Amino acid sequence: MKRVIIIGCGGSGKSTLARELAKKVNLPVVHLDKLFWKESWVNISVEEFDNLLNKELKKEKWIIDGNYQRTLKERLKYCDTVIYLDYPRRTCLYGVIKRVLSNYGRVRLDMADGCL
Repeated sequence: MKRVIIIGCGGSGKSTLARELAKKVNLPVVHLDKLFWKESWVNISVEEFDNLLNKELKKEKWIIDGNYQRTLKERLKYCDTVIYLDYPRRTCLYGVIKRVLSNYGRVRLDMADGCL
């Protein structure tokens, strides 16, 4: 297990699992949201995002969390492990609400600086 992607609905715990798994298997974490967003929720271009993602995919080891359906096929080519978090909607909704309330007024670890 050297290249892992974690996918699932918003609020399912992708980023949390990525951080915890990284501690156990000593792999760096790449949060797709952190690649895609600049400060104050300004997104980068598709080309810039693809370039950043391709640089990460070519590295020897990683855990990548996030959905970004458009790039899933490419990420699947590189990964050796897929973790799909398949929880009921109510569980994911609870996760989103909990995340919003617990991070209100501060930047989440899996987001770019300035994305409050």
